[in-house]
Amino acid sequence: MIIGCGNIATYVVNSIVNGETKGIKLHTIVGTPRRTDYLQELSAHANCHWTTDIDSLEWDEIDVMIEAAGQQVVKDHLLTFVKKGKHVLVISIGALVDQDFFQTVYTEAKKSGSQILLPSGAIGGLDAIRNAAMGELRSVELTTKKHPDSLTGAPYIIENGIDMDHLTEDLVLFRGSALEAASAFPENLNVAAALSLAGLGPERTMVNIIASPHIEMNTHEIQATGNFGNLYFRFENKPSPENRKSSYLVNLSVVRTLEDFCRNGGLFYN
Repeated sequence: MIIGCGNIATYVVNSIVNGETKGIKLHTIVGTPRRTDYLQELSAHANCHWTTDIDSLEWDEIDVMIEAAGQQVVKDHLLTFVKKGKHVLVISIGALVDQDFFQTVYTEAKKSGSQILLPSGAIGGLDAIRNAAMGELRSVELTTKKHPDSLTGAPYIIENGIDMDHLTEDLVLFRGSALEAASAFPENLNVAAALSLAGLGPERTMVNIIASPHIEMNTHEIQATGNFGNLYFRFENKPSPENRKSSYLVNLSVVRTLEDFCRNGGLFYN
């Protein structure tokens, strides 16, 4: 089941329809009433059910929930899915930087046998960060640079009245923790949340966000230091064709995470 019918959800649906996910069967797409026409179109394309009411789902017929609808959906419904023992692929990882919420979900998942799947999204190298955290990981810093168009509309931009339409040079918009970044840029900084969960946590992972009118690709640079030595990663990602706020690599990461889990977990359909 997929919650959402935007850019990422559409890509996942198309991947399933095209057979790229090796035998996964789509049962239902959940969307909002304001997008009913597209929801009907997408579900017809996938030959599956659709609904705008999560509570009406046929729970017994669904193994895996794919969240592609934003942080609020995660906050509102993840715990319910987990308590029912459903596996959940969470794309809006920023919702999990709330440590109390994360701990509650984690505790319930252990009780029910639910697994929470977190795709690496627009970056890689998280295995190295996790390895480093086994020792003395002293610092982790993320610097993200995006075109102003992909950052317009973020809560931080609106609240601070920042003019993104007339930038002629790079502007440092934000410096702070991953915890702060997740709420300030909820549609842009799932990268920061994923990085923080792999390493030092959301309060100690530092984030810089730069708006640059001169770039076409989303750039993420990660630096980490510790008793293991030093790490440096740089990712230059093309924006998703349908949504400049997200990198195309995110779409690929979600499909790969889903396929790997179903392959290793034995969730196959003839």
